[in-house]
Parts: sequence; C-alpha cells; structure tokens
Amino acid sequence: EGLRVAIAAFSAPQWEVRNAASLAFAALLARMVGFMNVRDATATRRTTTGSDFFHRYPPLHPFLLGQLASAAAQLEANAQSGDDTLHPSLHPVLMLLSR
Repeated sequence: EGLRVAIAAFSAPQWEVRNAASLAFAALLARMVGFMNVRDATATRRTTTGSDFFHRYPPLHPFLLGQLASAAAQLEANAQSGDDTLHPSLHPVLMLLSR
C-alpha cells in the first residue's frame, strides 16, 4: 500500500508532497526489492526477481499496469499535440521494474 501511495503522490501539485513521495519511494524500493551492488562482482545479486516480487505483493501488478497504461495514453496524446511532458508516475514505475 505504501508504494502505491508514494507512486500516486508523484502526481501531486504541491512540491512538498512530491518530495516526500520521492523519499518514501526510495526507502520502500530499497526495502522491498533490495539493491544491486555493481562494484563488487562477488555480490552482484542482492535483489529479488520479478516473479518473487509480484508473488509477495500481488496487488501491485494491476496497479503498475494501470500506471503504465495511463503513461502510454498520455504519451500518445502528447505526441499528437506536440507536448513532450511525461506522466509523473512513469519514472518511478520504470525504476521499480528495472530492478
């Protein structure tokens, strides 16, 4: 639930809320997914797999899918109007999926 709130708060109009969302997202991401140590070749894998992640947190799958669908729809609409703004939750969702 906390990760969903943090991702949704990236769309808030107030800077303070977006700032708190980025701090909460970073903390939750490290806690839920783990981290990759790219410097040390012996301990490069301290993260969980995508399958394990969605098995542990099943409600996140439809939420993230919905966020990606919204971002794709906005990108498509912006391409037609010549606007180059991105959906606010696109970056955190892609960061989560990349880990």
